[in-house]
Formats: sequence, C-alpha cells, structure tokens
Amino acid sequence: WDAFAQFGWSAPESDAADLSLAIGAVCSSPLPGRPNDQWGVLAGVTEFADDPAVYVNRLGSTGGEESVLEAFYLISLPHGITLSCRAAGAPDAPLVILLHGFPELAYSWRKVMLPLAQAGYHVIAPDQRGYRGSSKPQAVEAYTPDKLIGDIFLLADVLGIGSFTIVGHDWGGAIAWGVALGGQHARVTRAIVANAPHPAI
Repeated sequence: WDAFAQFGWSAPESDAADLSLAIGAVCSSPLPGRPNDQWGVLAGVTEFADDPAVYVNRLGSTGGEESVLEAFYLISLPHGITLSCRAAGAPDAPLVILLHGFPELAYSWRKVMLPLAQAGYHVIAPDQRGYRGSSKPQAVEAYTPDKLIGDIFLLADVLGIGSFTIVGHDWGGAIAWGVALGGQHARVTRAIVANAPHPAI
C-alpha cells in the first residue's frame, strides 16, 4: 500500500475488502460538494447500491493542479439491472461509452480513459451484465444481444445523455455495432469498433 500513498490512497481496514475496488477507496480529494467523511473504506460494493458514487481517485494533473478524476459507480437501470462503471472526465463533456470484450472488464480500458478525458470527453466504461460488480441474471435468455444493447441506451438515459459515441472491442464490439445501428441518425454520433465485423458480414 505504500506504493499508492503518492496518490493519496489509504489501505482498507478489512482484509476481506475486494482488492480491485479497495485500492484508493479513501481519497484525499473528494468530489466537489462531498465532504471527506462521506468517503470510506469499501468492504463490499453492494453496500453502496443506494449511493451511485462509490469512490474517486486522482488520475492525472496539468500544470500542478488535478484536472481529471476517475470515479467508480453502481448505476441502477430502470429494468432492474445494475451496472458497475468506471468514469473519467467532466460530466458535462461529450460522452464516450467503452464496451469491453470477453472475458474482460471495464478495467481493460484503464489506459484509454485518461487520454480521452484529457482530450475533453466524459468517458464511461461499464462492466457489462454478468461481469464483476454488475448484475448477473441466472437465465441464459437474459444475455441476448437485444438486452445488452438495451442496457447501453438505458445507461445513457440514466446519465441524462441524449447522444454519445460508442466504442467496443471483441464481444463489446458486437454489442457496439448493435448500439450504433439502433441509434444511428438519432443518439449515436460515432461508432468505433475493434475486432468485431459489421453484422452484415
């Protein structure tokens, strides 16, 4: 944990804490308007389901001042699915949604998020349903493409975003194609797909 002290992060008090979530669980610089005592050590992400802001880490700085924050959220969608999301950049900037492949997580985009945020974008990378901290329905039919595509549009709705850029890789690329085709000329302004062919091929 000493290696993370330079970022203002503190070690979790409980060894049972999920390491992937506990790193940086205590931040020296909370979000504006949130007093520091509202940010505590994570013992389990499900305990924060009613509070979408889980914790915030400092990602980078420009000119000696912190300019980009990375936040981790649990976002509840209207149809009952909850998505665990990483976010970076100003919330009022143009939105880019990043969809990971299989068997990956939103974590896969960690080295892409900061440059995009610094370029002026608001970046959201959800763990798609069935992965890590997101909902894991048991029924196989809960994972059909139409439902995964619907999750992304509902995510944008919850965030209050009308239009966005969709980026996908691998299985996330297949879902990104569906999002792009379903939202073209309306909600999806750009689509960037890697390692997933157009559905017509």
